[in-house]
Amino acid sequence: RRLCRTLVNHKRGQRPRDSWCLTAAGTKFLLRRAPEVNTTAARKLRELHLCSCCGRERSCAFFSRKMLTKPPAKRRCSECVIAG
Repeated sequence: RRLCRTLVNHKRGQRPRDSWCLTAAGTKFLLRRAPEVNTTAARKLRELHLCSCCGRERSCAFFSRKMLTKPPAKRRCSECVIAG
């Protein structure tokens, strides 16, 4: 089964950009994994996080672990990080 899939965003005159998206199987896989020992990290995995760049609320899967350690005003989702 595929855990994630790529979405290609290509506009005329721009270089193609790939972004990744979890499939339903990927979401189930993340929910089945062993519980986090660190209580703060466990809470962050259950919450939705606001991307400071695009303004969308996203699950933790859209943020790197390093990005989740930053203050909420500086958090950017992986799609915004790739877009620059």
